[in-house]
Amino acid sequence: MQIPYVMVANLLFCSIFLPMTKISVESSRQVFQYWFLSTEYYVVVTFVGMFLTAICKIPQVTKKQLLYEIHMRIHVQIHVPS
Repeated sequence: MQIPYVMVANLLFCSIFLPMTKISVESSRQVFQYWFLSTEYYVVVTFVGMFLTAICKIPQVTKKQLLYEIHMRIHVQIHVPS
């Protein structure tokens, strides 16, 4: 799963970003809260992206499907006996 990778990447980010901006550096509890909440956010964003990628049609597939449907409509119109 992506959760351990997101946790480590966010820890690296927080270890540089928090001291540089002096956000939430008064206590280790604040650092942990910031790290945990931002990790939750990144995990949610990652999983929503994976979900949307899984349910949305790929443009190339949609294009091939559209061309196939146009081909079938033309084929049916030509070969229908009158």
